[in-house]
Amino acid sequence: TYKHNVFPLEYPDVVPYVSKDNPNYISISWPQDIYTGDDLFPNVNNMCGNGVCNQQDDLTCLCDTTVEERAVFSVMPNREKVLTELRIGAFEPEIFDNDYIEVGNNGSGSDRVVAYALKSEGDFSIHTIFKVTNEYK
Repeated sequence: TYKHNVFPLEYPDVVPYVSKDNPNYISISWPQDIYTGDDLFPNVNNMCGNGVCNQQDDLTCLCDTTVEERAVFSVMPNREKVLTELRIGAFEPEIFDNDYIEVGNNGSGSDRVVAYALKSEGDFSIHTIFKVTNEYK
């Protein structure tokens, strides 16, 4: 995993155009070379990913990115599916002034999953919240 830290003076691997006041911490999983184990990401040594990205100077590449938002599930998942497929957490649906309604549940006890959807959208969408119990590791 490539870690991008946000304070250039304390972390020299941060590009200079990232503001010191930027609160973001970005972790990106890059594929690894099967022989060396090195992370394979665009850098000046590999011609910015063989031209996939643009070389900005002697040290950095700038890459275009695309963000895709889509519903992950179209049917009620089990706890294992939720924990392996979803990576972003959400607030408790109760704080959204009754905008969310329960649209499904699966399992029981510590394996229970409860799905909450926006009233205006129905069952499963990009805004559906899946509530599970998980121990932080």
